[in-house]
Amino acid sequence: MRYNTIRKMDISNGEGCRVSVFTQGCNVQCKGCFNFMLWDKTKGKEWTEETKKLVFSLLEPEYILGISWLGGEPSMWADEITELNKEIREKYPNKTIWLYSGHTMESLMMNDSTKKLLDTVDVLVDGPFIEELKTCEIPFRGSRNQRILRKCGDSFIEASDSEFV
Repeated sequence: MRYNTIRKMDISNGEGCRVSVFTQGCNVQCKGCFNFMLWDKTKGKEWTEETKKLVFSLLEPEYILGISWLGGEPSMWADEITELNKEIREKYPNKTIWLYSGHTMESLMMNDSTKKLLDTVDVLVDGPFIEELKTCEIPFRGSRNQRILRKCGDSFIEASDSEFV
């Protein structure tokens, strides 16, 4: 797995103060993407055991509410992130796991690896960035077509914007 950046205290990519990991590589490549430098999956840094130890130590403080996986396109690293999420869930059962994907939940559910990944997350922000629908008026998304989906049992339900006021 490759990543580009780790933010140790991020308040813009999910609820509360979080650790955010920006994966390297994108198979969506939305027009107008502000993270276009993350598209090439050969760039960035190799995820190592030391990287994992760093992320786990950053998750330690009580004020950190969880981790957010962004990119690039994290679903390109579905198997690796699934295993990490399982370890995070075991060590930090009260932390939430957010996943941002340019793919829709419906398309992610059609692939075994990405479906398993979705089984390990609490919140999915899905859908491609669409430049013509760009907005700064809704929380945690860049364009109006994107959804915030909360895990409810074995499925996801769309969250309302009023949950984030």
